[in-house]
Amino acid sequence: HLVPHPDAVTQESHQQQGYNTAQAVFGPDGYASDQKPDGIVLTDDMMTRGALTALDRLGVRAGTDVRIATHAHAGSQSLMCYEA
Repeated sequence: HLVPHPDAVTQESHQQQGYNTAQAVFGPDGYASDQKPDGIVLTDDMMTRGALTALDRLGVRAGTDVRIATHAHAGSQSLMCYEA
């Protein structure tokens, strides 16, 4: 739940999860440069937005340094301008 509730556990938004995951994998404390994935499968537009933000801040070029695939959201506006 994103809204505090006495019996609920606060969870990150999908966008924050995408951002944090991309940072964990591609950031300075992530995988060694020769072990970084060359592709990512994303199935949630909000996670995609978060991941793209993190990749941009890290200087990782989506569509060039890492490919992004999605089967659930073909033609998604989240991936506009990142087509390879």
